[in-house]
Amino acid sequence: MLPEEVVSGGIRLAREWNQAQEPRNSPKKPVYVPEVSIDGRTMPRNHSDDSAIICTTDASWDATSKRAGLAWIFRENNGTIAIQGSEIQHSVSSPLMAEALAIRSTLVMAAEHEILNLRIYSDSLTLI
Repeated sequence: MLPEEVVSGGIRLAREWNQAQEPRNSPKKPVYVPEVSIDGRTMPRNHSDDSAIICTTDASWDATSKRAGLAWIFRENNGTIAIQGSEIQHSVSSPLMAEALAIRSTLVMAAEHEILNLRIYSDSLTLI
């Protein structure tokens, strides 16, 4: 399987899982957070720091093979893709570890490209 197939499959399965979840009955207090839209997804934005590179990262995990697909996209503040990549990691113990490895790969890539001002977004609420 190609890394792109692993990541795409993981994203598809995550979306299916999210759609199948029952909505929580506890009402949440609305909180205003300034937002920016990237690829149709709305993300919080820190208005005091418009020079930061925005990186979205994701991972998928296969329990049978213990492999994880990791992916990341770095964008300039105007939305232009600056760097993107993916990789497969072997011997990954859990989905949480896969998400952590995706963020680690993002940090390694940022260091290699000497990116000093970075905001990372992940869909892993447990990790964040």
